[in-house]
Amino acid sequence: MSGYRSVSANNHLGDFIGEFVRVITDKSHYRGECARIDQKNNNILLINVVMKNDTGWVDISGRMLVMGHSIESVYIEKSFPFDSNESLILSIENGSLMPDSGPTFKDLTNLNESGFPEDYK
Repeated sequence: MSGYRSVSANNHLGDFIGEFVRVITDKSHYRGECARIDQKNNNILLINVVMKNDTGWVDISGRMLVMGHSIESVYIEKSFPFDSNESLILSIENGSLMPDSGPTFKDLTNLNESGFPEDYK
């Protein structure tokens, strides 16, 4: 294939060691500190692991091995410790709460030339 160059993921997996990461698998999302990565199989050992569920994050284990074949993505969590708005984010992801799309206008008769209410700032 012209212009295509393969880059091995193993070249950069060591960068995750010692970082707080989110690991997304085919079954769930996990957060924890990356303790080790098996370069051969891409298995990841996490410390102080929490798992995502419908209501938030649940503490599940002090140590957990995530098998490389089940991993879809891994990234460093810049918001660790967890966001204070996590429950709101989960509600929006699940569709149970729609974000505010802006102001709603009950009376459209007092709009200015631009289509905004006269008192709009």
